[in-house]
Amino acid sequence: MYSKIDKFLLLFTDCKIVDGYVNSAIFDFSRQENSNLIPKSYSDFIEKCKVSSISDIFKTLKNKDEKVIVNDYIQFTIENEFGFMCNKEIKNNFTDLLKNPNSPEYIDNCILELSGFDIQKMKKIVEIFEVLMLSSLEIRITTIKLNELSEFLNLFSVSIINSIQIHIEKIEDSFNMKKILDIKNTNKRIKRISIYDNKILIENSENNIYFETISLENTLNKPTIITKIINISHYLESLSKNTYFNKKIFIDKQGNIKSAPELNAFSYNIEDIKKPNDVFKILDENFKYYWNISKNKIHVCKDCEFRNVCFDNRIPNKSVDNMFYLEEECSYNPYIGKYRDYFILRC
Repeated sequence: MYSKIDKFLLLFTDCKIVDGYVNSAIFDFSRQENSNLIPKSYSDFIEKCKVSSISDIFKTLKNKDEKVIVNDYIQFTIENEFGFMCNKEIKNNFTDLLKNPNSPEYIDNCILELSGFDIQKMKKIVEIFEVLMLSSLEIRITTIKLNELSEFLNLFSVSIINSIQIHIEKIEDSFNMKKILDIKNTNKRIKRISIYDNKILIENSENNIYFETISLENTLNKPTIITKIINISHYLESLSKNTYFNKKIFIDKQGNIKSAPELNAFSYNIEDIKKPNDVFKILDENFKYYWNISKNKIHVCKDCEFRNVCFDNRIPNKSVDNMFYLEEECSYNPYIGKYRDYFILRC
C-alpha cells in the first residue's frame, strides 16, 4: 500500500516515544487519551523513518510478513494522527522540543502548613514566596476562622503565584457556605478548597469546593502516590529532573523548612530568615540533592516506558554503582510489562 511512497514519515513534535525493557509507549501530549503502549519494533521503525524514506525502508524488507507489519505501522501512525508524511526537502525543517527548558522560578511549588493565625508571620512567608517567584502553593491548615482565612488570602492579591490549593482541617466559625464561596470567588488564584472531617455533606464540586468526610491527617497518610502525568512540561522536566522533588519547598507547622514533606532532615527555620533574600542561603546543594535524580538514574525506573510521565513521592536511595534505587516496589513491572496482578497496563 505504501511501498512506492518516496516520502518520510515523521512524528508530530508533541508525540513522543519512550522505550521500556519489554514495551514502548507513545505519548500524545495534545490528546492524552490517545497515548498507549506500542511494540518496541514500532519504535525501531520510527527511528528508521528519520533517515530513510518509506520506499527505501520497503526495499530492505525480506518477506511479505515484514511488509504487512510496516504497512500497519504507517497506517497506525497516520490514522491516530501521531505523524505525517513529508518530502525530503523539508523533513529537517521541523525543530524538536527544547530538552532543558529554562523556567524562571527558583522554587516552583510549595507546601505550607499552618497552625494558628499569625498575620505578621504570614506576611513574611508571602514576601519570601515573591522572592522565590513561586508558581504553585498548597496550604494545609489545622484550624482557622473564615475572616482570618480571608485576611491571609488577601496578601496574595498582587502575588506572582498563579495557583493556590487550600486544605482545611477545621473551620472555627459556624458553617457559612456563602462566605466560603465569597472567599473563593474573590481570590481567583484559588483552584480548590477542601474542608476535612466535616459532618455537613454538601456537593459543591462545580465551584471546586469539596467537603471531605475523613480527616486531613488521614488523607495525607495515604500510601505512596504513583500516578501518570501526561503533559509536555512534565515530560521535558523528567528528562533531567525528579518531577516530585525538583524546585519544591515544604514549610511545616513549626516553621521548619525542608525540600519535601517526606524528608526528615532540615537545617533552617522560617525564623532564621530575617530578610526575604536570606531564603537563598537555604537553596544549597544539600537542599537540592534530590532535584536532579531523574528516573533515568533510578534502577528499574530507568527501564520503564512510563518513566517520563511518572509522578511519585518515593525517596531515592544511593546505590553502590552511583545509581539510585527505591525501597518501595512499584505496582508496575517493566521487565514483564504488567502490573503485579498481571493485567496489561494501558495509558
